[in-house]
Amino acid sequence: MSVKSPVSSGSVRNPDKKPKASQSERRSGRRGEGRSELKIASVLAVDIVEHSTRSTVEQAKASEFLAEIARGCPTFVQATAQGSVVVGPAGDGFVLAFMGDPLAPVRCARELLKRLLRSGRVRVRMGIHIGAVNYVATDISGEINIAGEGVNMAVRALEGCAPNEIVITQRAADFVREAPEFEKLLLPLSDQKVKHGVQLTLLRLLDSPRIDDPLDRFMDRASTVHDAALARRKFKPAPSRIIAQRMRYLQSQTWLGLALIPIGLGLHFIVEHTQVAKQLQLSGYEALRSTLGKPDARMPVTFIDIADRFNRRGSDETDLSALRRLIDDIASHGPVGIAVDIDFGWHGDLVGADGTQGRYLDENEIVLQRALELTNSGIPVILGVHEGLAFQDPDDWLGARYQGLVAHPLRPDDALYGQIVMVGDTVVGRNRVPSLSGRLAEAFQAAHRLRRPQDPWFLTRYTEFGRGLLPARHSNSDSEVESADSARIDGALFLLNLSDLERIKSQHLEAHPAEPSLIGSEVDRKIRGKAVLIGATRVPNDFFTVPSTGQREWGPYFHALAAHTEIAAPLYEFTLPARMILLAWVGLFVLGVSQIEPRRNLARADQTASRWSSRFAVVAAVTFVYFGGIWISMSYGILWTEFILVALLTAMHPLVHSFAVRVLERLAVRNFP
Repeated sequence: MSVKSPVSSGSVRNPDKKPKASQSERRSGRRGEGRSELKIASVLAVDIVEHSTRSTVEQAKASEFLAEIARGCPTFVQATAQGSVVVGPAGDGFVLAFMGDPLAPVRCARELLKRLLRSGRVRVRMGIHIGAVNYVATDISGEINIAGEGVNMAVRALEGCAPNEIVITQRAADFVREAPEFEKLLLPLSDQKVKHGVQLTLLRLLDSPRIDDPLDRFMDRASTVHDAALARRKFKPAPSRIIAQRMRYLQSQTWLGLALIPIGLGLHFIVEHTQVAKQLQLSGYEALRSTLGKPDARMPVTFIDIADRFNRRGSDETDLSALRRLIDDIASHGPVGIAVDIDFGWHGDLVGADGTQGRYLDENEIVLQRALELTNSGIPVILGVHEGLAFQDPDDWLGARYQGLVAHPLRPDDALYGQIVMVGDTVVGRNRVPSLSGRLAEAFQAAHRLRRPQDPWFLTRYTEFGRGLLPARHSNSDSEVESADSARIDGALFLLNLSDLERIKSQHLEAHPAEPSLIGSEVDRKIRGKAVLIGATRVPNDFFTVPSTGQREWGPYFHALAAHTEIAAPLYEFTLPARMILLAWVGLFVLGVSQIEPRRNLARADQTASRWSSRFAVVAAVTFVYFGGIWISMSYGILWTEFILVALLTAMHPLVHSFAVRVLERLAVRNFP
């Protein structure tokens, strides 16, 4: 079905204003003498995209709409008034032959495309050529029509045109370049082999109007110089079969990427689980399982958290005698080691009202001395202290800087120095800790400085925990530690103060007063892949009183504490290979979805160059945001940030695609001879 001409047959204007041939003249052919009269015209051919796939009613509506839009174009209105345009049918569209002005079809095409893009109802292809036309020919009904080489080449140029684009033949471009407004806006396309083996050199009008698109306006301005350089290059031909192959490839990659994402997620968690299982074994998980049925067996390291044992306002401190009895009780079972979160406390609590040490510090000294005794007896003790306390300066370990926290500060030349390790108990603070990696590096450095190689440490069992966690260089307020010093650390066992989880632990204690506090999910978010956790529990004042019996029974609770280590392990060890596999497949899916209907320049570029260049751009964009999400996740404790970002990128693929493809088509994709 042919599209109606933009003007009705009775109002078609042409330079000679020749009337319709009479019936006798058509029989005699006397009017046919005008067929040999040729003129040069600038021809605009317009074709509706996928017009034949519409129903008859839809075709009629689309044709009428296109004709109505064309009649309102200022250039066409002006040419009609001057009698310098002839309209004729052409396939699923029409042709306009402008006499005299070679730029008229270019302006008319831009006006028409701008109006169509605003409406969004019809997509068209437009081709422009300058050549000879015979505008006095008549069709079977006697209507004046146009034909000739100018019309044929303009129509054939449509074969190399993508939807909503304007292409210009080389002959027409030679005239268009003379106009300053179009001089730098023509981008060469690959030579196109059209009907009857004719080879056409086509160019695309780069400033095809895009409505309210700041990115397009920016790219149009930024790439003008580069486009002019590209216009002087030659490119390999890309026949229609290459475009079809490209489309099929993109569609297959879309479904492949979609199918592989669940597989990637599965492998991601399998690898993660494998790493956790490996480190569970390293941390004595198998020994724990065998020990649960043997009450008298040597237990794994036990952690005790007493962070809330005193009032932070410095009054009403809790007596530490229960804690000392607890430590002695645990020591009697021969544990591999004991870790106590003694939480030496806040600076405001370190000095009494009269300027002397308060009872709280004296009680800490008792625990410290007992820890030294146990260490000397072969049971290593780790004391967790608030905020690391003077780890920046190895010569001032719990010394004068903190107003005499202990009565007899340990110095590097002290015989007991190195037999007790104190690690910072706050791994991630709200406003006090600069970064997770910085805090861990500080704790590792402290563990390294405050122990001696000959000490009977159990750290050799945890060698793999300590490697690879330190940054190359860690700076703090007093010193800068080189990685060479850090490299000597085989491993370390961290006591994590759960002070950021007071609400979770308090709720658990209220519900289960005789059970150890469970590790909240917020810990996973803050320390995953970065630290080792072997257990945590609370020590309420009535610790030794079992509510069910009202009697002091340590044994059952001790086994509960040991069982708690079953869930203690390096939390969420996300491995880089698994992340990269998942990222590649997600990028593949985003690329495929976003280019199911690729822009013409991308589809017509060299196949290999287009595929890898576009893939690189999209995957690079996804990678940047993806690993940015990982950084946010590790720094601010948002566990699923990275997966949410991937989902958003997939959902917002038109934005990623629009930016990547337009940059490529302007700056890279065409740059392949």
